[in-house]
Amino acid sequence: MRRYLFLPVFIATLSLASATRASLIYDVPNGITTAPADDRGWSLTGSWQVGGGVAIAPNYFLTAQHLGGTAGQSFVLDGRTFTAASFTDIAGSDLRLVKINGTFASYAPLYRGAAASEAGQPIAMVGFGRFAHGAAVTTGTTQNGWNWGTAAGKNFAMNTAAGVVTLSGMQLLDYSFDPISGQNEGIYSVGDSGGGTFINTGGAWRLAGINFAVTNFYTQPLAPNPIQASIYNGTGLFVKDQNGNFVAATGPQFGYATEIAAYISRIDSVILPGDVNDDGSINFADLLTLAQHYGQTNPSYSQGDVNFDGSVNFTDLLTLAQHYGQSLPGGAVAAAATVSDASVGAFSATGSVPEPSAFTAALLAFVLTLSRRKRFCA
Repeated sequence: MRRYLFLPVFIATLSLASATRASLIYDVPNGITTAPADDRGWSLTGSWQVGGGVAIAPNYFLTAQHLGGTAGQSFVLDGRTFTAASFTDIAGSDLRLVKINGTFASYAPLYRGAAASEAGQPIAMVGFGRFAHGAAVTTGTTQNGWNWGTAAGKNFAMNTAAGVVTLSGMQLLDYSFDPISGQNEGIYSVGDSGGGTFINTGGAWRLAGINFAVTNFYTQPLAPNPIQASIYNGTGLFVKDQNGNFVAATGPQFGYATEIAAYISRIDSVILPGDVNDDGSINFADLLTLAQHYGQTNPSYSQGDVNFDGSVNFTDLLTLAQHYGQSLPGGAVAAAATVSDASVGAFSATGSVPEPSAFTAALLAFVLTLSRRKRFCA
């Protein structure tokens, strides 16, 4: 059975679960509590509420809606404390963008591959909380896994993305907790919600998901509470089906992260408004797309409706123009250059809006001419 973390209601086949907090690793009883040599998202994942969040733009971090939070509360990243200023929830998902007071020195590039293209790729998970093995969970002579220990703190694990599932209308990456040695095979435990799931593409570890949930196992049909444990062998254990009946568990525990690729347009509309082709950079291609659809109603973001108001108009054009030339790490501009670790996270052109070229200015005038002609013809 698959369950949501922190949610106060039952949703479809999913039941109430406690918050995740850090990853338990199959063959590392005391967990990994230091950054990997190549970081893998470690330095870009901070502490928020009773979980985590990942810096993704100079003034924004991404986290899980179900963690809650209010303006003025603290987000701690790499030893620095920032305060939350405002929130933007991504409709139809558990994602929440939090704008901060201040500026991050660096932030994570986003995974910009096609939705569901993550299948089969290694993933790195960063979280906070209970990472050590507790007492073994056994059924007869079979060991099923371990109870969550009491040791807590920032930690790291690996896994492999199985694919993408749709649960209650949300797109989620999923992966199982398997008895694999030598690969730091891990799964979420209590409090990991909001932390980052990262995939290496183009030589960089990019944010591909925000930690969301784990499956919920029971020891026996009459057990009043779920086992607070990480399970790699479900033999002898039971789960509840969508009708509330106990059925035999058939496999290991699964973890779920809200997929970034499925919601990249909504994310970009907040942190990089005007990037209508979602390549991480606002350039002539975006401007041309907007011009081609100028005046249309009921368009998509990818057709130029930057503010999602149901039409491509002057407001969208102005927003794009104000951010023209900006890019985020992992975007078209950043990917084409050799970027040192120290420079990752900086806006191209130091965050300023470049002056449009003469041709770009002419296109802006052309779009405005189209607008005037359409109003005259009407």
